[in-house]
Amino acid sequence: MSRQDAVAQAAAAADRLQQTRSITDLHVMQDAVQRALNLGASLQDIAAARADADHERRQAEALFEPGTLVVTVGPGASGKSRFAATFPHSWVVCLDELRERVGDDAGDQSATPQAVALQDLLISARLERGLTTVVDSTNVEARVRRGLVSQARQHGRPVAAVVFLADLETCEARNSRRPANRRVPAAVLRWQHEQTLAAVPLLADEGFTDIRTVGATSADWAAAPRSVRAAARSLGVSWTAARPTWKPHPTQRVRDTDAEAVAGAPGRGRGGRGA
Repeated sequence: MSRQDAVAQAAAAADRLQQTRSITDLHVMQDAVQRALNLGASLQDIAAARADADHERRQAEALFEPGTLVVTVGPGASGKSRFAATFPHSWVVCLDELRERVGDDAGDQSATPQAVALQDLLISARLERGLTTVVDSTNVEARVRRGLVSQARQHGRPVAAVVFLADLETCEARNSRRPANRRVPAAVLRWQHEQTLAAVPLLADEGFTDIRTVGATSADWAAAPRSVRAAARSLGVSWTAARPTWKPHPTQRVRDTDAEAVAGAPGRGRGGRGA
């Protein structure tokens, strides 16, 4: 683990402790801080990372209309969980975490059906209360997204898609650095990447009221199918040489913001409904 990663983990652990005030999270924070110190970081470094994270969180909280169901769409290791981590922890429903709660292993795909049942229960409960909810999972299959859109509609809530268009090579490199039990099989990762590109033209018709993209480069844009580029242009998404910028579609109800501002580091996940 690099010193930068250790500092980020220590800062995140401190934020989690501030929210939960639990003894378990206190021990997690102590371990994380000690790891960072052992790698040469200082307490000042961790405090600075917390301040940066607070800034990111404020940006993230302002991105969406209150009560929105925010659905991440993207292959494993495309940055979804990094994006989700910028929101308050209580807002995020992460399928990996639910698999771990069910089977003590976030990578245990046999626990997915029970984890999905818990996910749907949590989403429904939060939407019933009008709480913004971030679904941290791949969601590359249309049938899965339709189910999530249906839940939002049942509760009269807006539903946003945040599509992660990291290039396949980046996802593969990040995926290779994961623990073995969390690594997405190469063929599955390629399929997830293909499904993500194919999803872009479909999202508006599926019922998403807010569609944003994160992580594509001009090369990715040039290589994308024509239908994908046409759909993106119709939604006001344009690419510069280095990164996408977001312009809201006239029918969408949220203000002009840029999801890329609060995303861009490795995420985690695997499986058809995995993160």
